[in-house]
Amino acid sequence: MGLKGILFIVYIQSLVAHGQTTFNQTAKEGDAEVVITCDYSQFTSTPDAIQWDELNEEEVTINPGIVNDKRMENGRFQLHTAPGEASLVILHPLRNDSHRIFRCQIQTADGLIKLLSPSMLTVYYLDQPRLNASASTAYEGETVTFTCSKPDGDPIPYITWYNDGQKINTNGNALKIESATMDDSGIYTCKAESDHFKGVDAKTSAVKQLEVFYMIATFNHEDCFATCTAEGHPKPLSVLILQDGEVVKKGENTATIEINDEICSSNLTCYAENEKLNASTSLENCRPKADMPTDGPTENLKVLDDSFQVGTVGLLIVAIIIAFILGSVLTCYIAQRRLREVHSKYKNLQCQVKTQSNVDVYSELNRVQFRTRTQERKEIEIECQTPESPISSSQEVIYEEPRDCIKSQKERVAEPHYSEQLYD
Repeated sequence: MGLKGILFIVYIQSLVAHGQTTFNQTAKEGDAEVVITCDYSQFTSTPDAIQWDELNEEEVTINPGIVNDKRMENGRFQLHTAPGEASLVILHPLRNDSHRIFRCQIQTADGLIKLLSPSMLTVYYLDQPRLNASASTAYEGETVTFTCSKPDGDPIPYITWYNDGQKINTNGNALKIESATMDDSGIYTCKAESDHFKGVDAKTSAVKQLEVFYMIATFNHEDCFATCTAEGHPKPLSVLILQDGEVVKKGENTATIEINDEICSSNLTCYAENEKLNASTSLENCRPKADMPTDGPTENLKVLDDSFQVGTVGLLIVAIIIAFILGSVLTCYIAQRRLREVHSKYKNLQCQVKTQSNVDVYSELNRVQFRTRTQERKEIEIECQTPESPISSSQEVIYEEPRDCIKSQKERVAEPHYSEQLYD
């Protein structure tokens, strides 16, 4: 090796030894690319040569010339240049690229080699968790355990559990369900997350479905009927009501039977079954409606309500009778008053006939006399239903002459003669 080569090596080593700072660059596994930039604008604008090398932890070159201005592509590595810049582009960074150290060097026009600060690449990654279950089906009351294998990742991930998309408040890689119920049925998943992999970047396991088989039978009675109802998974196939072990009623989801003293004295059972299991229960406190206590608040209110209705009807009838009586009395009173008025008028006309002799008075007297005969007498007889009026068609009505009607005998002789007979 010549003197010039020795000086060149010494010069490069002196640059590295004098405190060159390492810059970190990060990426995530699965990214399209990662770019490490080399800014040489402080040295030259037109370099004679550009080269990227890979170093070890001691920053000694282990892979010189990954890319350079002569070979700008090398597998996943590419060299992109711009005025004052020379960037190393790594396509689809992998977890194996993490902690690799790269450095660019520039040769100026005067032949000097400039070594820029090295850059360490960190690639974050996260594997998909694997979910296992001790069983995919279970009967109500059994125990089921789910296990989520902790995936490899940088940073270290943590696990979150979900059932039908709803987060389960539990921690750790195992989910244990003791005494399973119908609410534990559903689709289970576990999700791995870390500081750099959250939300859509998190990794979710494949799904595991759990079916919990159960059957619930209920037997209730109301009034004169007892109803057997079933609920379960799978769907109930039949519902039966048994009396002393004998089937007396059958249905799909429900069955109803009318109860009485004889039935209540027997053993009534509600029985239901599906493809996997069955359930049964007995009817408690069987009592027909007639035997149920009726002295409670509800019954008292009902009695009061019935009494109120009866009293209201009675009052209404009494009011109608009173109104009828009052109407009859008032009608009779009016009819009698009108009759008295006609009689009074007739009396006055009689007086006028005795003192005056003109056609108008005689006409009025005949009109009143006719009215008395045809109208007032009938109203009293029909509307009031009173005994026969003391004034009849065959009787002669004699009124006492008023004192002011008394005249001398001569005056009376001079007046025309008329009959005091009311009716012919």
